[in-house]
Amino acid sequence: MFKDMIEVTDKDIYQKVMASDTPAILIVTSPDNPRNQEFYEAIAKYIKLYGDKIGFYYLDTTKNDSQQDFGLWAEPSILCFAETMEMDRYENPPTDEQLQASINRMLRIK
Repeated sequence: MFKDMIEVTDKDIYQKVMASDTPAILIVTSPDNPRNQEFYEAIAKYIKLYGDKIGFYYLDTTKNDSQQDFGLWAEPSILCFAETMEMDRYENPPTDEQLQASINRMLRIK
């Protein structure tokens, strides 16, 4: 669904995203959401810049329901994780400044 991002499922979201040794950014959405491209474009350049330091993932809500565990009702949403903690959450596409600040915080914790 998203170029250069890894799909996660209910079964592996904890291991790959939350408990990973590296920080992670997760897009939670359904494949047919008209705002997907807008959200992807907000993080695409960061995949190239930080892909070796941060994992970039997506969760398809038509096949999974982990979004309910996070209390997410808005799609798409972006969640940022480091050290099993949710660091930031965006229910609208983040600005460059917002996402860079989130990344800086995630990398500082690691």
